[in-house]
Amino acid sequence: TSSSGTPSCTIAFSPSTDYNVGGTITVSSCSGNGSFTLRVVAGAAKDPLNNLSTTSNDITINVDTTIPTVVSTTPVSGNFTGTTPNTLVVNFSEAVNAQASDFTITSTCPGSSAQPSSVSGSGSNAITLNLNRSCDGKQTVLVNVSSSHNITDLAGNRLASSNLKIAEFTVLGTPCSKSTLGTNGSSTSIAGWSGTDPSPRSE
Repeated sequence: TSSSGTPSCTIAFSPSTDYNVGGTITVSSCSGNGSFTLRVVAGAAKDPLNNLSTTSNDITINVDTTIPTVVSTTPVSGNFTGTTPNTLVVNFSEAVNAQASDFTITSTCPGSSAQPSSVSGSGSNAITLNLNRSCDGKQTVLVNVSSSHNITDLAGNRLASSNLKIAEFTVLGTPCSKSTLGTNGSSTSIAGWSGTDPSPRSE
């Protein structure tokens, strides 16, 4: 009966002839964005005794066919000194539902997690990822949207991009290293420091 925006939908009533058992109104194949009010007018149906139906209650139908997009990140991609950021905020064009498995992390540092350890903010425009980095030192970290993601807006429209790079961080510094202490003069490497262990030790 009235609308805002430019939504367009197909509206069907089932069954189309026999109203003795009631019916179902189906709204489908919508396009555009906006809302409209659906109402069954008085006299649209009648019972076997020819009593006409009264006006129905109004139902507001909201139509949203816009696909969400990634707008920005905090921090932005770039070079860092010492460590990569612990968290990354991904800002979307509208509120979205998201979880950790919707993102992937690729890092040159051994042992880094392949996914965020947690995600917060689902249902809002800003999704915060805990990057779960495992070590410091020189490394490159890429954060992507997973190819099998299920990021959707609140109307169910899915983010179109898969394998989308949303951030890239490069840490400037000594390459990260993971090893155990050596004994009896063997070489050691601890968090980028290397040297010689001068004497054996017993545990």
